[in-house]
Amino acid sequence: MDTWSVVAGIIFFIGIAAGGFVVARSPSFWIGFATELFKRALPFILKRMPKEEEAEWRDAVLTNQEKEFWAKRALRKRGIK
Repeated sequence: MDTWSVVAGIIFFIGIAAGGFVVARSPSFWIGFATELFKRALPFILKRMPKEEEAEWRDAVLTNQEKEFWAKRALRKRGIK
């Protein structure tokens, strides 16, 4: 391997590390990052099952058949009954 390639690689990684360090120190970066992450995750957080399916899930949890419920639900989602 060429000496200049090694030097260029080391300088490249030092630059990336320095940039990451500067960004990671900034509180506004982390606030913006957390806000954007929350905005994108919100639809998944608020998504609920239909009432009938939730009642069926609660019954499965009470009877310790939760795995079977999720397997049946996955088949229903694919159109296989």
